[in-house]
Amino acid sequence: MFSISKRTLFLHLLISHIVFLYMIFYGTAIQWMISIIIFYFIMTMGGTITLHRLLSHKSFKCNKFWEYAGSLIATISGVGSTITWVAIHREHHRFTDRLKDPHSPKYKNIFAIQFLSMLDTPNLRYVPDLLRSKFHLALHNFYWLIIILYLTILFIVDSHAIFYAFYIPSLLTWHAGSLINTINHLYGYRNYRTDDLSTNNFVTGYLVSGEGWHNNHHANPSDPKFGKKWWEFDFGYLIINLISKKE
Repeated sequence: MFSISKRTLFLHLLISHIVFLYMIFYGTAIQWMISIIIFYFIMTMGGTITLHRLLSHKSFKCNKFWEYAGSLIATISGVGSTITWVAIHREHHRFTDRLKDPHSPKYKNIFAIQFLSMLDTPNLRYVPDLLRSKFHLALHNFYWLIIILYLTILFIVDSHAIFYAFYIPSLLTWHAGSLINTINHLYGYRNYRTDDLSTNNFVTGYLVSGEGWHNNHHANPSDPKFGKKWWEFDFGYLIINLISKKE
């Protein structure tokens, strides 16, 4: 009943865009401000720090509290379970800008990447570690149930909070992640010679908590610090410094 499928994720994406149009006409300034704050929080803690740098690349170590909290935040962001997201991302690194890359603008339509990249079918052979985790399996198997429980809490607090505290932040998080797949493989500058099209871009670098220093990341995926030049501010790495276990 609560399984993740392309159909249910696409329906969520469609509803999010409809809500976005509604909020343009009827959303208040305060509601939009709350949306932006929640978006930046879930995108940073759930997206770049947990899904990307911790779970996908294991680029730093932290205690289980931060892993589980970040994974739960990532789940309620509505971009898919930790298992599916990490599987797709690891496949992207395995075949970056080659034919089997799930979202390379070299081979796929930019519109499809921007709007539909998270609907790619995950290859679970890339996530044996997460499949062995009861916690991540539970997040995957009860994905929509967790989101429904979250929506219920929001509705109790404020019936309109479902719009500005869930759908809008989720939509922004979805598109922020997709921007890295499009812009950062098309436009920008390169600090390193890599065998792919990855670039660094100022817009996504500052907008997406350091994710936009993408060429730096592809040059050394296991390094949690994406910003290398003095101007490449990496907000995600600042948080990692606070929560990571020091050797």
